[in-house]
Amino acid sequence: MTFIDHLSAFKVSASKVSDQVCYRLSVRRALSTALFAVVICGVLIAIAGLGLFVAVQTLRDRRKFQPPMTTWYAALLFAVVPLRNALPGAPAFGAWIDVTVVLWVIVALVIAMALYMACWWRHLRPDVVATPVNPAPSPSG
Repeated sequence: MTFIDHLSAFKVSASKVSDQVCYRLSVRRALSTALFAVVICGVLIAIAGLGLFVAVQTLRDRRKFQPPMTTWYAALLFAVVPLRNALPGAPAFGAWIDVTVVLWVIVALVIAMALYMACWWRHLRPDVVATPVNPAPSPSG
């Protein structure tokens, strides 16, 4: 019997069990595929960390509030699903990667966006013009 290793993204090896007619197959991810998945997970965690860092620095008045940055947060949120789908084998929704990484990345980005919106609320208050308590009478002529 001949086994041919043609399964993309996997490393397959076969060994004959001693004194039996059966074979033991070992199937595992190729190192390059596993490394690619680790890099994608690192990118997801990095964008969540960067989003939180920028929001906290703005909230602490270490950086000036920039209104166009709100679109950056939206772009980060929309980037999560395509990055998740780029994982090798495109795991089914609800897979362990969703629970351990993707869900928490989305939660962190939503918290960061909420903090940035709090900065928007605080920094861009409308100017209130105070009306005088006793207005001066208008001259009649």
